[in-house]
Formats: sequence, structure tokens, C-alpha cells
Amino acid sequence: MTYLGDAKTKSTKFRLYSYVFNNPESGHGNHRLVVFDANCKFLGLYVTSVADPLRIEGNKVIYETEYPGNVVTFAGDKPPDHIWIDGEIPDFDPPDRERR
Repeated sequence: MTYLGDAKTKSTKFRLYSYVFNNPESGHGNHRLVVFDANCKFLGLYVTSVADPLRIEGNKVIYETEYPGNVVTFAGDKPPDHIWIDGEIPDFDPPDRERR
């Protein structure tokens, strides 16, 4: 897991990490944007199929893809419920979410 930086809002700070999983048997993998609070408590993650974000500017996480508008904006006290990255709309997956 790689520390990316902090997304800061008026009321809080989110510590962001990148986690990349590659299955050695299948060669498939995925990327995760992992979110912690300022005290390093795990809040949850987003599963994406794109590479790491390019940079963090204030409360925005900016991805470099071929399509414009790949920005995740953190506002308020909790991470966004959904993000839009390269045509995908991953949900925020907190640790206490019910599994189906």
C-alpha cells in the first residue's frame, strides 16, 4: 500500500492510500483507493480498474485518464458515496457494510 497524501475539507482530513492487487495465476488485478481518517482509522475504499491518482490538490483527487473530469471531490465529514473514474462509478465500501 502506498501513501498518496491527504484530502482536506473544511471540517476534516482524509488520508489516502493506493493498494494494487495482481493475481499471479490469472494476471488480472485491480486498484483500490483506500481512505482513512486523520487518526488513521480505516473508513473504507473504492475499487477501480485504473491506475493510481496523478495528484491530490486540497480536497480533490485527480486521476490521469484519456477522459476529462476524473476528479474525486471530498467534502464534508465523510467520503463520497460514489465516484466517477474513467466511465466507472465505484461505490464507497465501508468495513461495516452488509455483504450480499
